[in-house]
Amino acid sequence: MLTIYYGRESVDKEKFIFDNIKGQALIIVPDQFTLEAERELFKSMGVTALMDVEVLSMSRLGYRLLSELGGSRRTFINKYGRYMILSRAAMEERENLRVFRGFESKSSFIDMVNNFITEMKQYNCGSKELEEMASQTEEGSYVQKKLQDLHLLLARYEEKIEGKYTDSEDYINLILDKIGQSRLVSGSTIWIYGFDSFTPKALSVMGELMTAASEVKVVLTCSDDLGERDAELFDLGRRVMDMLSEEAKAKG
Repeated sequence: MLTIYYGRESVDKEKFIFDNIKGQALIIVPDQFTLEAERELFKSMGVTALMDVEVLSMSRLGYRLLSELGGSRRTFINKYGRYMILSRAAMEERENLRVFRGFESKSSFIDMVNNFITEMKQYNCGSKELEEMASQTEEGSYVQKKLQDLHLLLARYEEKIEGKYTDSEDYINLILDKIGQSRLVSGSTIWIYGFDSFTPKALSVMGELMTAASEVKVVLTCSDDLGERDAELFDLGRRVMDMLSEEAKAKG
């Protein structure tokens, strides 16, 4: 079941969440916010240890589920390992690069490709999808050449890790079909807050959580007062609510 709560920035959403936690609960926040959220939770509840409440990021939840349901023994490669493999791939493909030749040894370029791959994976795109994008772009255009170069590097990266490593961005694919089997999830009320938007992969996870958990409660910054002068500032929040509602309907 999905429940959406929302309010303006001035609303103390953390206090609302902490005051309404009952029984076993998981609190999911953005990766960079877990420590602060834990600190606020300790302060609000007046305790030095948590028994039935756990603060997790989306990625940490994934690793917890892999540990519980199987798959944690895989060898994962994170962005730092990916950087090393991409650096080697770029040097090997140097002569085949059309736009980025000469940049293959620059750390800033490898960083850019690394971040690009991370974002692509969050939107369920790989080398095949990138190749298709390039084929649909104006023949011989600068944009097409850039896409072809990026496809070349991504394809070589996927080739190098195949059968050896699992990209850490792909862990969600390993847990989607297993979330319904999780005791951690089934016995918990899940609170999700601190997010401005969700990628398609994150929405897929949330859809599975809606069917498996006792409840999923999402807290957003938004307002439905369209008469206010700043109403357009909440367009993103309203779109996120629509996406969550559609995901809930799709899951029944």
